[in-house]
Amino acid sequence: MDLGRFFATGLFLITGFIASQARADFDSSKAWFSSLDQQTRTQIQAELILLGDYDALADGRFGLSTFNSLQSYQSSKGQTPNGVLGSADLGLSCCRFDGQAVRLT
Repeated sequence: MDLGRFFATGLFLITGFIASQARADFDSSKAWFSSLDQQTRTQIQAELILLGDYDALADGRFGLSTFNSLQSYQSSKGQTPNGVLGSADLGLSCCRFDGQAVRLT
C-alpha cells in the first residue's frame, strides 16, 4: 500500500468515527429533549435565544438548530457539548413548569 492510500484510509476511518459519534450525540439529545413537555422545551429554546445561542423560532421542536444551540451553551459553560443538559442546568429555576425548573444562566 502506498503512503497516499494509507493516509486516505486513515482519514476515512477517523471521519467515520467522528460522524458516528456526532450522530449518537444528536440522537441522545433528541431523545432527552423529546422527553420534556412542550412548554419546557419551548422555554429552553426561549432561554437559549436570550443567551444568544439560538437563532430560530422557540417552538419546542427538536432539530439541528436546537442541537447546535444546546452544544454551544454547554461549550460556553465548559461542559461536554453533547446536547443533553444536566440537572444543574435545569435546576436554576427562574421559571417552573409542572415541577421542572428551567433557567439557563
